[in-house]
Amino acid sequence: MDGVAQVWGPEDRVGTVRVLATAEAVEITLTGEVDAELGEELDAAARVVHEYGLPVRMDATDVTFMDSTGVRLIARCYANGPVTVTASPTVRFLLEILAMDDVLAAPQ
Repeated sequence: MDGVAQVWGPEDRVGTVRVLATAEAVEITLTGEVDAELGEELDAAARVVHEYGLPVRMDATDVTFMDSTGVRLIARCYANGPVTVTASPTVRFLLEILAMDDVLAAPQ
């Protein structure tokens, strides 16, 4: 998968998951509403992270809503190694409340 992106989430869904594995990291981009509707796609992203065993760079700047399904993806990635999340205010707030803010990138 090196250098090849996988995008999951049908056009009619409000959220998407994009995964790109490079030599240095697995890059995950989340957009829209990240909830149980994306459960299978989020599980697939976690499997890629586990398979490659690389650090994760997650872009959640365009996430408008995240439930426990999205938080679970972050936790699963964190269990495999370093994770850095660039987050929307909504996601930043959620991770701070859950005391998971150690994965947050510095605000830009």
